[in-house]
Amino acid sequence: MMALNIGQSQEIIFGEVLMAHVRDELIDPRTLYIDQLGLDAIGRMGGHGYARTRDYFDLPTRSLQAWTEAPGGGERFWPAAK
Repeated sequence: MMALNIGQSQEIIFGEVLMAHVRDELIDPRTLYIDQLGLDAIGRMGGHGYARTRDYFDLPTRSLQAWTEAPGGGERFWPAAK
């Protein structure tokens, strides 16, 4: 386990999942993937906040090249060297 301090009284905890128990009917026997909608997982959001996965949607990951070439791309976080 590792903790990353990100501010006053705030940190992100990283850990390794060693085991999970899932109902058999939620596992695709061909791919061994878990039906995420059927799982209806709950996630800890911080403080006393939690979130359910009922509002699931896909958000494709863009390549670094596509992100930096987009209007305002990489410059939002890393100003271009002058």
